Amino acid sequence: KGLLGGERAVDASLPAASSPAVAPPNRPGVRLWSRVLRDHLFAILNLIDAFKRWGLRAASATVSAAHGRDVRLIVTSGPQFSGVIAATRAAQRLRVPLIADFRDPLAAGGRGVVNAGPLARTVARFFERRVIRHAAAITTASPGLAGALREQYPEAAHKIHTVFNGFDGEPAARLTHTGHRLNILFA
Repeated sequence: KGLLGGERAVDASLPAASSPAVAPPNRPGVRLWSRVLRDHLFAILNLIDAFKRWGLRAASATVSAAHGRDVRLIVTSGPQFSGVIAATRAAQRLRVPLIADFRDPLAAGGRGVVNAGPLARTVARFFERRVIRHAAAITTASPGLAGALREQYPEAAHKIHTVFNGFDGEPAARLTHTGHRLNILFA
């Protein structure tokens, strides 16, 4: 019976299942290799995160939207790190400074890719290094992450800062007149 209850179609151009050229589908070695190949495929597709296509489009859209505008800075936060990588690419293309906020590590100290294989760890380190190299400033929400980043990238220690969550102090009075227009572009 086929998958939906009907008879299975047989392609006469393929060797029969009993042929030595085709292993039976219930053979343990075939199932193991199928599982291994599937796991490797998903590992490759999900390197960094599942939003790479969106990230490429966001970088392109950011550069297009910035055309003819006085863009002076790009600020990004991650995870999701595809957005951070996209913002890094856009900042490079627009030749403007980048502030990257790491809410969690991408690779620093191995904490960002705990259960990942060697390929995922290598790719995460490559992109983390690229973001840190091109950023004008890196912010984190914890001294521990900031310390791990400074240890991993001592040449960038001067631009890694901790900005704690929350707010201490009284709310500021509302401005009645700004004097200038402020444009913020979200991508």
